[in-house]
Amino acid sequence: MVKIKKELLRQAAIDVIAENGFHDATIEKIAAKAKVAVGTVYNYFENKESILDYIFQVEYEKRVEFLSELSKENKDPLDKIREIMAFHFSELKQNQNLAKVILKERSFNKQDKMSNIRNFEQLPIYISKIIQDGIDKSLIRKCNAEILSVVLFGSIEAILTKFIIENEQSDKSDSLDIAADEIWKLLKFGLTPSQT
Repeated sequence: MVKIKKELLRQAAIDVIAENGFHDATIEKIAAKAKVAVGTVYNYFENKESILDYIFQVEYEKRVEFLSELSKENKDPLDKIREIMAFHFSELKQNQNLAKVILKERSFNKQDKMSNIRNFEQLPIYISKIIQDGIDKSLIRKCNAEILSVVLFGSIEAILTKFIIENEQSDKSDSLDIAADEIWKLLKFGLTPSQT
C-alpha cells in the first residue's frame, strides 16, 4: 500500500513539476493532482525536494536493474549501448512529463539529501564500463571511454529536448523512435577497430 501511494504521489508530482517547474510546484498542487489531502503527502515525503529526489530514485533504479540484467548477456558492447538508449527513450516516450522533469530538474542537487539525483547523474559510468570492456576485447577502437560516455549522454539529452519541443508544437514527434538506431549507426561506423 505504501508503494502504491508513493507511486501515485510521484506521478502527480511529475505532472505538477513538468507543468509549473520545480520552484512553482507546491505540496498543495501535488496533493490536488493526486486527489489526496495535503497531510497524506507529508505521511510519505518530508517536503517537495524529497519527492523530486524520489522521482529520480525510481528512474535510476529502473535503469540500474536494466543495466544489471544486460551486463549478464554476452552481446556486442555497441548492441548493449543501443539497448540501453532504446530502453531509456521508450521509458520517456511513455511519459513526456517525466522527460521534462529529468531534463529540467537534474541540476537541482545542491542539497545533501538529493542523493538520487546525483546517482542519476552517474549513469554515464555504466556506459563507460561497457565501452571500456569493448576496448579491452578489441571490439571497439582505443578511445577515452569516459569522455565518449559523456558525449553519448549529451546526445541523449539533446534528442530528448528535440522530442519535447516537437511534441509541444505538433504532438507527432518520432525522434525517440529512431534515435537509438541512429546513434548506434554512428557509433558502429565511428568506433569499429581499424582493419589495417
